[in-house]
Amino acid sequence: MEHLSTLAAPANRISRLPPGIGSLPMLAALDLSGNQVRQVPIELGSLSPKKLQTVRLAGNPLADPRIRRFVETDAPTLVKDLLNHVAKNGHKEEAAAAAAREPA
Repeated sequence: MEHLSTLAAPANRISRLPPGIGSLPMLAALDLSGNQVRQVPIELGSLSPKKLQTVRLAGNPLADPRIRRFVETDAPTLVKDLLNHVAKNGHKEEAAAAAAREPA
Protein backbone atom coordinates (compact mmCIF):
# COMPACT_ATOMS: atom_id res chain seq x y z
CA MET A 1 0.00 0.00 0.00
CA GLU A 2 3.01 2.32 0.19
CA HIS A 3 2.44 3.31 -3.47
CA LEU A 4 -1.23 4.20 -2.98
CA SER A 5 -1.83 7.64 -4.48
CA THR A 6 -5.61 8.00 -4.06
CA LEU A 7 -7.81 6.85 -1.21
CA ALA A 8 -11.46 7.56 -1.95
CA ALA A 9 -14.36 6.14 0.01
CA PRO A 10 -16.99 8.88 0.30
CA ALA A 11 -20.37 8.15 1.90
CA ASN A 12 -19.52 4.76 3.39
CA ARG A 13 -20.28 5.28 7.10
CA ILE A 14 -16.56 5.08 7.95
CA SER A 15 -15.95 6.20 11.52
CA ARG A 16 -12.14 6.26 11.60
CA LEU A 17 -9.34 7.01 9.19
CA PRO A 18 -7.52 3.80 8.31
CA PRO A 19 -4.64 2.74 10.57
CA GLY A 20 -1.32 3.54 8.95
CA ILE A 21 -2.66 6.53 7.01
CA GLY A 22 0.53 8.40 7.87
CA SER A 23 2.61 5.67 6.25
CA LEU A 24 1.43 6.38 2.72
CA PRO A 25 4.18 8.62 1.31
CA MET A 26 2.71 8.64 -2.21
CA LEU A 27 -0.82 9.65 -1.14
CA ALA A 28 -1.91 12.61 -3.27
CA ALA A 29 -5.69 12.57 -2.71
CA LEU A 30 -7.78 11.58 0.31
CA ASP A 31 -11.57 11.65 0.05
CA LEU A 32 -13.53 10.37 3.03
CA SER A 33 -16.28 12.98 2.75
CA GLY A 34 -19.78 12.19 3.94
CA ASN A 35 -18.77 9.55 6.48
CA GLN A 36 -18.86 9.39 10.29
CA VAL A 37 -15.26 10.42 11.09
CA ARG A 38 -15.05 12.33 14.39
CA GLN A 39 -11.29 12.34 15.02
CA VAL A 40 -8.37 12.90 12.65
CA PRO A 41 -5.34 10.90 13.80
CA ILE A 42 -2.12 12.75 14.50
CA GLU A 43 -0.28 10.51 12.02
CA LEU A 44 -2.08 12.21 9.12
CA GLY A 45 0.11 15.22 9.91
CA SER A 46 3.22 13.25 8.93
CA LEU A 47 2.18 13.22 5.26
CA SER A 48 3.92 15.61 2.91
CA PRO A 49 1.94 18.70 1.89
CA LYS A 50 4.02 18.69 -1.30
CA LYS A 51 2.60 15.29 -2.28
CA LEU A 52 -0.89 15.37 -0.71
CA GLN A 53 -2.88 17.80 -2.85
CA THR A 54 -6.47 17.24 -1.71
CA VAL A 55 -8.09 16.23 1.56
CA ARG A 56 -11.86 15.91 1.50
CA LEU A 57 -13.45 15.33 4.89
CA ALA A 58 -16.53 17.57 4.57
CA GLY A 59 -19.78 16.06 5.79
CA ASN A 60 -18.19 14.27 8.77
CA PRO A 61 -19.06 15.05 12.41
CA LEU A 62 -15.48 16.19 13.14
CA ALA A 63 -14.89 16.99 16.81
CA ASP A 64 -12.18 19.62 16.22
CA PRO A 65 -13.82 22.89 15.11
CA ARG A 66 -10.63 24.12 13.44
CA ILE A 67 -10.39 20.97 11.30
CA ARG A 68 -14.05 21.46 10.39
CA ARG A 69 -13.20 24.95 9.11
CA PHE A 70 -10.26 23.63 7.08
CA VAL A 71 -12.35 21.00 5.32
CA GLU A 72 -15.52 23.05 4.78
CA THR A 73 -13.85 25.25 2.18
CA ASP A 74 -12.20 22.30 0.37
CA ALA A 75 -9.41 24.61 -0.82
CA PRO A 76 -6.16 22.94 -1.89
CA THR A 77 -4.18 25.77 -0.33
CA LEU A 78 -5.40 24.70 3.11
CA VAL A 79 -3.90 21.18 2.94
CA LYS A 80 -0.58 22.35 4.39
CA ASP A 81 -2.34 24.23 7.21
CA LEU A 82 -4.55 21.21 7.91
CA LEU A 83 -1.56 18.84 8.07
CA ASN A 84 0.34 21.21 10.38
CA HIS A 85 -2.65 21.51 12.71
CA VAL A 86 -3.22 17.76 12.77
CA ALA A 87 0.48 17.09 13.45
CA LYS A 88 0.22 19.25 16.58
CA ASN A 89 -3.38 18.66 17.67
CA GLY A 90 -4.55 15.45 16.01
CA HIS A 91 -6.20 12.62 17.88
CA LYS A 92 -3.66 10.38 19.62
CA GLU A 93 -5.28 6.97 19.20
CA GLU A 94 -2.75 5.06 21.34
CA ALA A 95 -2.94 7.52 24.25
CA ALA A 96 -6.74 7.48 24.18
CA ALA A 97 -6.81 3.66 24.10
CA ALA A 98 -4.38 3.42 27.02
CA ALA A 99 -6.44 5.89 29.08
CA ALA A 100 -9.59 3.87 28.41
CA ARG A 101 -7.91 0.69 29.71
CA GLU A 102 -6.75 2.26 33.00
CA PRO A 103 -9.03 1.68 36.00
CA ALA A 104 -10.74 4.73 37.42
